[in-house]
Amino acid sequence: MTELILESSAAATWQRVLQEAADRVQFPLDEERESYLVLTLLHYLGRPELVRSVLALRFLDALTEGGHYRKASLRDVGDQCLLYAGLFPEQAVRRRVSPSYFIDLGRTAYSEVAEGTPSSLGDLYDSLAHAFESLAGVLWALRDRPDLAELMPGCFAGESEPASPTIDTRTRH
Repeated sequence: MTELILESSAAATWQRVLQEAADRVQFPLDEERESYLVLTLLHYLGRPELVRSVLALRFLDALTEGGHYRKASLRDVGDQCLLYAGLFPEQAVRRRVSPSYFIDLGRTAYSEVAEGTPSSLGDLYDSLAHAFESLAGVLWALRDRPDLAELMPGCFAGESEPASPTIDTRTRH
């Protein structure tokens, strides 16, 4: 039986769902990482164009840019890699890349954003880079939810059966 979601907002729903997933994989989310994941999920909900993006090219293009555009583009690459690694790992097979491709590229993108970014924001991106695989594991745990397609309308259109987990979800600190 599917659980009825009664939160007052989509953000509150995602916060609860992420807390449950983090508990399941035994990787407690601090407030900053939890908030970041909630905002990332909200930003990318129902965006099928996400699948059409060639992330390595976007990463390389971002490296040639400067300033805010560079950081924003690298952040987007990191975010999308995180979503692919956790929610859509079968995209690695479809794109003929190794399962660690999204993890390595996303971790590197977040590290690049952290470099030269002032204080607490830089610390956040550094934290995301270092915990990338565990954060992807939290998102992987969401795939077990029978209501995931309802939470992310349009994101699973044409998706096949979930791929075998390739992410180590053991706690890493």
